[in-house]
Amino acid sequence: MNFKDYKEWFISVFGSEATEIILDDKNECIRRDEKKLRDFFETYRRIEPLKNYENGYIIKGCNECLSKGIIVRKQDCPGFLGKLNEIKYVIVGLEANIEDDIHIAFDQFETKAKEHLLFTRLKKLSFPQIKEKAYVTDIAKCRSTNLHQSRQNCLKTHFLKELKMLLELNPEFRIIFQGTTVESYFSNDLKPFSTLENDEIKSNKNNKFLFKRQYLLFDNKKIPTVTFPHGASRTSYLWDEIEEKEVLAIIKSKLKELQFD
Repeated sequence: MNFKDYKEWFISVFGSEATEIILDDKNECIRRDEKKLRDFFETYRRIEPLKNYENGYIIKGCNECLSKGIIVRKQDCPGFLGKLNEIKYVIVGLEANIEDDIHIAFDQFETKAKEHLLFTRLKKLSFPQIKEKAYVTDIAKCRSTNLHQSRQNCLKTHFLKELKMLLELNPEFRIIFQGTTVESYFSNDLKPFSTLENDEIKSNKNNKFLFKRQYLLFDNKKIPTVTFPHGASRTSYLWDEIEEKEVLAIIKSKLKELQFD
């Protein structure tokens, strides 16, 4: 398994046009040229009319969901600044929620704009290199008219293959799930870290979920896995509680026991 193999998978999901712009073959990561990427995002159209064909068009990238009658368009592709064999954390979300037809998850490529909240928050939990050492991806690679079904389709068609490739390149990475909905798609393969205590932490204010640590059993490996609320601004009130001194100390201790640092 090498970057060439990964690139072939990337093309199968996002198409050759987007792949050639987004991936940096020389450095084996996503391109860091923010202007070139933003210019491309603004002009790229996933659905493109065919010249000389009335009502004819092509849809670039994966068409798996379309073959099942699910309408899709916008895509969110994985973001990673370092080589895949140097990745320490795989951060998993659900699907794209963007304006452009294609985008890179959580804008790691940004060099001047304000850092995304996800990275700012995780750095407070003893992940100082999270932005440089993370691979951020989604279960579903498209936004669709049937979110649950497109997640199921993509999980089987693309995501499990993606995870297997990453494990072959670096079997030592850890997984961070963004929310319990993400976690639910893997519930049959998750095992508790400890049977002696309840590892789930909930809010003292509203009993909403804050943190859990487990192992994901996948491809004959036991991957240390944690779940946090999503890193978006809408969950700021939950992250505010996570960052309270006492709660933060407990979570950091649990992460250290899981060798998640």
